[in-house]
Amino acid sequence: MNHRTSILAAAALVALAACSSTIDVPAPRPFAFLDLNTLSASSRSTGYVAKGTALFTQARITGVIGSADLQERCDQPTKIVPTLARTTTPFDPGTVTLSFHGPADPTTRTVPLLRKVTTEGDTYWTNDSLPNMTPANDSVTFAATGAAGGFPAFSLRAPTVAPYTPQAVDDSVTGVGIRVQWTPSPNPATAMQISLQYDSTFTSNFPNAEIVCIARDDGDFTINRVYLEPWLEAGVDSLNVHRQVAYSRFLTTTTQVADAIVTVVVRRDTTVVKQ
Repeated sequence: MNHRTSILAAAALVALAACSSTIDVPAPRPFAFLDLNTLSASSRSTGYVAKGTALFTQARITGVIGSADLQERCDQPTKIVPTLARTTTPFDPGTVTLSFHGPADPTTRTVPLLRKVTTEGDTYWTNDSLPNMTPANDSVTFAATGAAGGFPAFSLRAPTVAPYTPQAVDDSVTGVGIRVQWTPSPNPATAMQISLQYDSTFTSNFPNAEIVCIARDDGDFTINRVYLEPWLEAGVDSLNVHRQVAYSRFLTTTTQVADAIVTVVVRRDTTVVKQ
């Protein structure tokens, strides 16, 4: 399990809307973060399987900004820290399941999400059995039976996202920056996260820093040159330095159940490696 892309997607892909006032700070409330990663599987009839991850915790939030409403932006370069976000004592969600259903395969494919504990002591739920899925054709439903004194019962259905093909990234900085292109999404509610990952020390041969951008999922985005100096330096006279461009098409679906907020992020990740 990739903790960074599966569990830390809550921080990378979902913007939590909290009160800005230091006086009127919202009280902690139950929060379920449900992540669905679309994985390639050439041996399966559909060519894809699904990996789900769930967290049931608390957060001081008033809502979740949907993927369609996120503003395009890039963040300053930051270190990649492949550690699990610390969570509060988890709520008991009861029995948790993941189901798929769609026109291409009208049968309902349901698998359980099982409770796991990391070596750091954090609790999450995930599926060991990987169900077939047809991206952008199937819908996914996360459901929990709920538990007394724990997380309330819910069932939340969400669309899945279409696969895409990224074009090779040209390092030439022309005009305002580097142009990044990919197959545009047929769903206007999706967004694209683009991460330029590189070795900032020139010694480790693997990325330890990144420049992260959020873009409209229309297949065309330019990363402004003001962010690009570290990425470009990592590719100069350093034949063994590993660089890569990580894409993540994602779609958020949110509902409120009693006082709890439940958010599903459905995504498809693709990485282009550069040397």
